[in-house]
Amino acid sequence: MDNQPNNIDTRSSNNYTQNSLSKIQTRDIFGAISPNQVTIFGQFYFKIVDNHTEILIKLNNIPENVKTDNQSKPIPNQLKISAATRAIDGLNYEYISLGTINMDEPINNLKSATFSTTIDPIELNKPALASAERIVFEPLNDSEANIFKDSNPDLPINVREKPAPYFWIVL
Repeated sequence: MDNQPNNIDTRSSNNYTQNSLSKIQTRDIFGAISPNQVTIFGQFYFKIVDNHTEILIKLNNIPENVKTDNQSKPIPNQLKISAATRAIDGLNYEYISLGTINMDEPINNLKSATFSTTIDPIELNKPALASAERIVFEPLNDSEANIFKDSNPDLPINVREKPAPYFWIVL
């Protein structure tokens, strides 16, 4: 016996040492810049630490506009990030604000952005990230709304009738 703290290495099945980064989970960030073409624009990293969740969002190679054959609209430089949880009636989403992401200055007509925060534990009437179906990136005001509508049958019916978010993460 000695006064030294215990030093235990946990090994995974492929014999690598597990550390604090081993528990990071990732999801793709999707977006549509033209009709019927969904593309991956980055990664969403999250890790549950004690009773809160740490998140990191990295967006890359974002064009300046979304386009159809006869219409073009700039992607806003600021987007609000929200966790979307299905409402009790099943027809809508309820949104919990996670913050605002700011795009970097375009390089070769492509933007990028990074955002990180900590989501506090469950509060009264606020679902945890674990109960969210999606994380969505939407404009700060309605005049900057996307020109596309997301007709995915997995979405609540009332959400399919509204402009799609510029980017989304399926949890």
